[in-house]
Order: sequence, then C-alpha cells, then structure tokens
Amino acid sequence: SGFGMTLRERFMEYVERKMTPRFVSILLSDAEGMLHAEEVDQIRNDISSMLNRKLVSLLDCLARDDKASWFKQLQIVAPNGYQLNYVENLQQLYHDLTLEHVRSVREDSLDQICKLILQTPELKREISKLVASLTTLDEDDHD
Repeated sequence: SGFGMTLRERFMEYVERKMTPRFVSILLSDAEGMLHAEEVDQIRNDISSMLNRKLVSLLDCLARDDKASWFKQLQIVAPNGYQLNYVENLQQLYHDLTLEHVRSVREDSLDQICKLILQTPELKREISKLVASLTTLDEDDHD
C-alpha cells in the first residue's frame, strides 16, 4: 500500500485507520461501563471526526511550516518558549520525513508525530473537555 500517495495522504490514512480509533478507545474506556452501547458509538463518532479533522489540520500546519496557524488552531494567543519549541520540534520531525521517499516512511515515524501532536497540552485539554461534555450523564435522560 502507499503507492503514489503523498506524505499527507499517508498521514491521513494512518490517522483514520489506526491513530484515532486506538486513541478514542482509550479515551472512552471509562465511559463505556456507564453508557448505553449506542451512546458510546455516537460519542466515538463525534470524537473521532473531531480528532481526524484536528490532526489533519495540525499536520497541514507542520507541512506548511505555518506556526501562526498552529497556534491559532490551538487557541494560543501569545506562545511561550515551551510552545514554540514544541511546534518547532514537530516541524523538524515532519520535515525530516519529507526528505525520505514517501513509500519508505515507516509507520512508527507517522505514529511518533501523531502521538506528539496528541500530547500537545492545549489539544489534550480540548479533547478532555469534549469527552467530558459528551460523556456527562444527564440525569433527565435516564428516568
């Protein structure tokens, strides 16, 4: 697989096939015992589509060396040194991959960059808030 794909397409494929499903399963492991299966499926779909969108748009920022958009996506108004280093490190990792032939880029390289994006503190907070809002049990619904 991966014949004639761009690096961006490989990332998108990896995010949707592996990264998001795995990550969302971990996120929802607590909620699953408390919610109906169809609620969990709905929440899984909501979080997955948000994550796929977010990961791909943040990857695009890295690909374009566009720090301003990266910070905007994460609602960082005045980036501090840590936040600047974080994105520059990711830009470097992404850039290193662009020097390889797309087909020879190993899956663990894709994995490493996706994991680091997911570990971005601002994104982690955003995801936690989303999960909390979706999984909060609304007593009125459970008469």
